[in-house]
Amino acid sequence: MAQITRAMEMISVSKVKKAERKYNNNIAYFNAVRAAIRDILYHAGEGVEHPYLQKEVGDKTAYIVIASDKGLAGSYNHDVLKLAYQEISKQEQKNVLIVGQMAREFFALKGISPDVEYLHAAQNPTLDDARGITQDLIDLYDLDFIDSIKVVYTEMVSPAEQRPVVLRLLPILKEDFADIEEEEASKVIFDFEPSPKEVLDILAPQYALGIVFSCLIQSVYSENYERMRMMKEATKNAKDLINKLSLEYNRARQEAITKEIAELSSSSLFQQRE
Repeated sequence: MAQITRAMEMISVSKVKKAERKYNNNIAYFNAVRAAIRDILYHAGEGVEHPYLQKEVGDKTAYIVIASDKGLAGSYNHDVLKLAYQEISKQEQKNVLIVGQMAREFFALKGISPDVEYLHAAQNPTLDDARGITQDLIDLYDLDFIDSIKVVYTEMVSPAEQRPVVLRLLPILKEDFADIEEEEASKVIFDFEPSPKEVLDILAPQYALGIVFSCLIQSVYSENYERMRMMKEATKNAKDLINKLSLEYNRARQEAITKEIAELSSSSLFQQRE
């Protein structure tokens, strides 16, 4: 068992390094697109009108839930799926899109049938996977089948901390950029050509794509890091158990030898007396 968990730990180490590289490459692009969206929101004035910014949010929220295809990852799946169910159960109309086999099994047990399943994107997500998911969501949004989109995923805060979060994808609201102080952002007026709306027509889908891809990458990163940690702990426990059993075996063996010697000594002494 220790050999199996050790092998799984080493596989997870390799996957963590790969996911970390993807995450670092993606976050730079995501931050650049987010900065451009922020500039439009804060510098283009109050007259900017766009359905991705000002759509009235009702009770038709679509949730995309990102979990894994496999278990043995500690509380990774449990935490993110628990949060997703808490959010989704509040909605009368349940629009659920899932990534990962574990999410599929979880919602089946809860009696919720996902509208779309992206089971192939859980282990090694690509930009094409994110693009397909994003386009499906935007199509539903543009057709008014849904009025908001939220992503439930595991955020990689740091190697020591992963936490499940709910992130709004659309509509894009000013509070999504609460880390930017409005008075600082309003000092400069920008001109957008041909217009802020036409810039947003191109930029907003890219922004959504960047978020979805980042969520997929962070989820894989978190999953494999948690699995690596759990397999390391399992290997340690297995070795501790081996040491404990070895000690008990040696003690039992020593007791058996001592008993056998005592019996031989007693037998020899009895024969001498005779």
